Amino acid sequence: MSFSILIVDDEPDIADLFRQRFRREVRQGQYVLHFAGSGEEALRRLAEIHHDLDTALASDAAQRLHLYRAGAPRSDLWDGG
Repeated sequence: MSFSILIVDDEPDIADLFRQRFRREVRQGQYVLHFAGSGEEALRRLAEIHHDLDTALASDAAQRLHLYRAGAPRSDLWDGG
């Protein structure tokens, strides 16, 4: 069983870093990584993958707020503080 993660960040390098860091786990089927470059794009991605999504990581509070309002599968989005 894989763990599906939506990563929201407006810095394109972040997606590459996640892909590089978790490449083995992705290849082994442990993780499925989805990416969005903005809160709006994240909402579109959520509409496509919400049944399979386990959690979402966002780069700032405004994006987390948009995801929370959209009814992200896990509303315990954490800001690290």
